Amino acid sequence: MYKNDFILKELLKLSKREKVDIFLVGGFLRDLLLQKKTVDYDIVIDKDAKELARKFSKNIKGAFVLLDDENKIYRVVKRLKKKQNTKEAVNIDFSQMRGESIEDDLALRDFSVNAIAIKLDVNSVITGIRENIIDPFGGMKDLRKKIIRAVDDRIFTDDPLRLLRAFRLAAVLNFKIEIRTKRLIKKDSNLIKKVSGERIHEEIIKILSVKDSSDYIVEIDNIKLLSRIIPEIEPIKKAFRYYYHKKGLWGHSLDSLRAFEEIDNNLSRLFPKVRNELKAYLDELIVNGVKRYTILKFAALFHDIGKPETLTRKEGKVRFFGHEEKSIKIVKKIMLRLRFSNRETRTAEKVIRFHMRPGTLSQNKVITDKAIWRFFRDTLDEGIGVLLVSLADYYAYRRQAESQKDIRKHGKAIRKILYRYFIHREVVKPRLLLNGTDIMRNFSLPQGPMIGKLLGNLEEAQAESKIKNKKGALSFINSILKRKQSL
Repeated sequence: MYKNDFILKELLKLSKREKVDIFLVGGFLRDLLLQKKTVDYDIVIDKDAKELARKFSKNIKGAFVLLDDENKIYRVVKRLKKKQNTKEAVNIDFSQMRGESIEDDLALRDFSVNAIAIKLDVNSVITGIRENIIDPFGGMKDLRKKIIRAVDDRIFTDDPLRLLRAFRLAAVLNFKIEIRTKRLIKKDSNLIKKVSGERIHEEIIKILSVKDSSDYIVEIDNIKLLSRIIPEIEPIKKAFRYYYHKKGLWGHSLDSLRAFEEIDNNLSRLFPKVRNELKAYLDELIVNGVKRYTILKFAALFHDIGKPETLTRKEGKVRFFGHEEKSIKIVKKIMLRLRFSNRETRTAEKVIRFHMRPGTLSQNKVITDKAIWRFFRDTLDEGIGVLLVSLADYYAYRRQAESQKDIRKHGKAIRKILYRYFIHREVVKPRLLLNGTDIMRNFSLPQGPMIGKLLGNLEEAQAESKIKNKKGALSFINSILKRKQSL
């Protein structure tokens, strides 16, 4: 195992000192066997878990957290020093053994790959673990075969969140769900309605955070579980007959999600000059460990969800005027129900509101710096996300020959806008030659909304390269005040 692992050594000391059997179980042991890095320890003990967790927290100078007093689950959080003076938080979860033996406890777990254990002793820490594994349900075999298999038919009735967790585990581990387990999920899928929005949100976020998880979303949909969680997708599925995409509107939505993942996987090829900047943008944490990349995938999947309610026919053609605002209304309802944070919701909202805007820009013969400036003025921090989701929206039509010309043109336009933004940012996002204090002092103006409007006018003029220096900026403001325009 880990010969130099501080936490395991301290747990071993606790076992000897308190004369208690400690078993390593669940995700920690599974990831250890798969040689995956993990900072979360799962242990089961055959005595008072609460008391021993408190003692352990004092021994290692960690923090005690009560997770679930009813089911006797407790956590100890410890920050360990790493290189470059940084610290890494590790969680040690203490669970009190259910039943008379560790085998009884494992029988109550969800999937075979999580229903394995090993008794913590000198041999397991120093010499290794495989020969000492307690594996009553064939978890080791399933790890080798890379499958997720239910321990028992009752696992989903015991905890319906496991319906979704099966796919999360499969996505994170890149495993397949065993056929019988998948049938059981389909049979019990309606039970997901009993699960709180917070718990569902956590699983969905973990699935979407995996780089190539679109195939798992398709599986969740095929098994009818996604419709149980988000019934708002049902009208999209019925929109097949009047939508341009050969797979219908829902097929287009799923292909947009796939395309977004492909764009992310090919940043170096698509945008070689700004690939690092784009990666940093997508990897930025927007809330509680959630990357912007994850929320953009959510937006890509649901960007057209309002189209069925906005369908009109004009001169024999199908139109969806105002579908962006209708989509926002529906998506906000979904995200509220699933307890997405305000920041997550605002990010998705802005991307959906403006996802058609880059297409309008790409139709112009020349995309001016002023047009690019206006785009980023309106989209702010989510402008890059809007561009990438818009590109995914177009790429979703790649298998349709009649769309190839528009896709190439749009891709070229997106590349130009991104390059102008990152490489020539001073042009499309100029540094103002004056600030509010300069304007108030030079023109004897009071603080108020007028100052903001004047600064907006100045920034637009700089984006058009009409003004080159501070003297010109003062002259420009003076001319506006004389004409009283744009205020």
